[in-house]
Amino acid sequence: MKQFATSLMVVAHNYTELGQYEKSEEHYLQAIKVAKKLEDSFFVAMIHHNLSITYSEAKRPQDCLNAIKHALRNKEWCGLSYYINSLYMIAKELVMMGENNKASYYLKKGQENLRQKQNKIYEAKINIIHELSQSPLNERVDRFHSHMNRLAEQNDFDSIRDLALITSKKFEERGFYKEALKFSNKAILAEKKMKQLEGI
Repeated sequence: MKQFATSLMVVAHNYTELGQYEKSEEHYLQAIKVAKKLEDSFFVAMIHHNLSITYSEAKRPQDCLNAIKHALRNKEWCGLSYYINSLYMIAKELVMMGENNKASYYLKKGQENLRQKQNKIYEAKINIIHELSQSPLNERVDRFHSHMNRLAEQNDFDSIRDLALITSKKFEERGFYKEALKFSNKAILAEKKMKQLEGI
């Protein structure tokens, strides 16, 4: 049964990659039902976390938050390296929704976790989300570039693309069009780098 649920997760992930979010959600929800029958709460938490990524891609922020919070209710999940990923995801969604005060709670939790368990990639990602929650944004351009350069050192161009697009959108919302364009270009360059690394 666990193998079946895992297969459903793989199919769901593939649907997300193809942008078929409803089909992906369908498979994840089916996998959750199976995991619940197995009474495997950690597995249920893992599926919810993966489902939250689909909701994020599908621009369904509230569903994304609900799915992450479900994962965060599992103590075993919170004791492992996945925890920082969930904290980052929830902070990112909240900042994108303009809920900066709520985001700061999860950013602090993330920073506390990183003090105990070093992770250069998540340190840079959490720092970028933290900068996005502050103002004035136009005084933080160098910091954004610095954190993104750290991600480039780790070859994490996927995160650079994602975060550069979010950063560009935030600058555009506040009327800083020149900066918005710079980060939009940074996302395009990161996409090219990803393709080079994948040999496409």
